[in-house]
Amino acid sequence: MNEILSLLIVGAIVFSSFTLEGITGFGCTVIALPFVTMLLGIRMTVPFLCVLSTLLSIYIFIRSY
Repeated sequence: MNEILSLLIVGAIVFSSFTLEGITGFGCTVIALPFVTMLLGIRMTVPFLCVLSTLLSIYIFIRSY
């Protein structure tokens, strides 16, 4: 698969799962992990999603505080 296309798909998956977490407060990594792993592999996906979910949680905490 074309690298640009897979990056766009990963971006769409991450955006939709993080939007869901912003609404409900739970689930971004749980939803995104299986789909992004199919495209990027487990060794790249887990640190990538952990960093992004930590940043999102900090943002939600600061905004809600």
